Amino acid sequence: MKKSIQSIQNKFKVVSSVYFLLMLIVYSGYVFLFNFRMSKSEDWMSKSILTQENVETIAQFGSWSERIEILFIISFVLASVFFIFQKQLLHFAKVNLLLTVSIFILSVVFYFVTSLTIFQLLLPLMNLAIFAVILVIYLLIKGMVKKFSKDNIVRSV
Repeated sequence: MKKSIQSIQNKFKVVSSVYFLLMLIVYSGYVFLFNFRMSKSEDWMSKSILTQENVETIAQFGSWSERIEILFIISFVLASVFFIFQKQLLHFAKVNLLLTVSIFILSVVFYFVTSLTIFQLLLPLMNLAIFAVILVIYLLIKGMVKKFSKDNIVRSV
């Protein structure tokens, strides 16, 4: 029995570690692409003449940045679904707290190394916050419905 509990805990540690590292890699990719796009845009704008090809290239990098933001959100949603079904929300909250702190620290480092603003660096995290709020609201409603249904069952007996 102890062995199976340890293997389950190890499974959560592995999934959490993979999720954490994937999110940091995706975030770093977002910063790299966004910074590259902004520096290319500044270079081309300094030449004062933008060709249609330059505009298309800038738009393409913007599209890639948006896709990476979407990948960031999808990873969060999939991980939250996994941890909800496994009833490990506290563990998920701890991993996301660590992820948030890590992204804040990386943002400060990237702020001094790149030409990006703090807002641009924290944009994926802000988008993620919306989904986190939706998740909390869902869990609160689910808890209230469960409590309400238990109260009605007890009263009817």
